[in-house]
Amino acid sequence: MSGHRSSPWQTGLFILGSGQFSIGTGVSAGPVVSYSYLPWDGGGGQDHLIEIGAQIRKQLSTGDRAPWVGGQLGFARMNSSGDAFGSGSGGYSGSSNGWSAWVNGGFPLSNRLSVLGGAGLTGLWDGQGKNVRLGLEVRP
Repeated sequence: MSGHRSSPWQTGLFILGSGQFSIGTGVSAGPVVSYSYLPWDGGGGQDHLIEIGAQIRKQLSTGDRAPWVGGQLGFARMNSSGDAFGSGSGGYSGSSNGWSAWVNGGFPLSNRLSVLGGAGLTGLWDGQGKNVRLGLEVRP
């Protein structure tokens, strides 16, 4: 949204769809849905980023709990809410649609839960942002 700057740091929950399939030795692909929280720099509000897309990943070793690296592309929707940019004139809310592209990596904690980190770009109708993310990935 124009008029504020989101923090480049995202925290969130990333859900990898159960439709993941193998496309080679240690390489898999599947749907992904994610939610990220981004506080505004200087306070006063926050953005909520929802992404729906696909992910491809490569295990770095063998076994069920091998670390992995991958990429993700998807549709992005940012919902923003705040205090009218510190003006004291009431609240603000809005949304924007666009795309997202990420390079991710993760380390499985169990068969269904991984710690995930990554860096990427999000392009919305009113601008583009570079972000770093850290969160949990859940596999149903």
